[in-house]
Amino acid sequence: MTDAGRGLIFRDKQATPAARLSKISNELLMLASDLERTGPPEPCAIQWPDVADMRRALKRYLRMRRDREKLFPKLFGDPAWDILLLLYVYHSAGIPIQVSAIAGLANIPGTTSLRYLDLLIEQKLIARAPDPKDRRRIWIVITPKATVLLEQWLSALPLMPE
Repeated sequence: MTDAGRGLIFRDKQATPAARLSKISNELLMLASDLERTGPPEPCAIQWPDVADMRRALKRYLRMRRDREKLFPKLFGDPAWDILLLLYVYHSAGIPIQVSAIAGLANIPGTTSLRYLDLLIEQKLIARAPDPKDRRRIWIVITPKATVLLEQWLSALPLMPE
């Protein structure tokens, strides 16, 4: 069965972006109507098989956010959230990130990234770590507090198909 046949409208390569967006919009309206009738769903945390599954789900989520930005430029922005998610993905993969790389990875201006890095540091969600081999280089690391909170948020996300 094809992706489109299974209802995976995000991956239907033959439909135009406008048609895919229309399908998504209609589905969201139906879901909202269902929620009005039945009330909010019971919270249920899923068990993620492993960290790699969480990392894959986050990568898909971030890719979907980038796709949204292409469809609706300059309408949505969530720099602090994007930075946290990126740091979690890179941290879980064992890849360090330099302060200078954050802006490009989060697709935000450099001054915005610095402002949000300061805010995240103030909230004790990330920390700066100097490179012992090169004093000019500063790494950004996610804190255990942020990791726990993100994993709590992730546990409530449904597993999304590839």
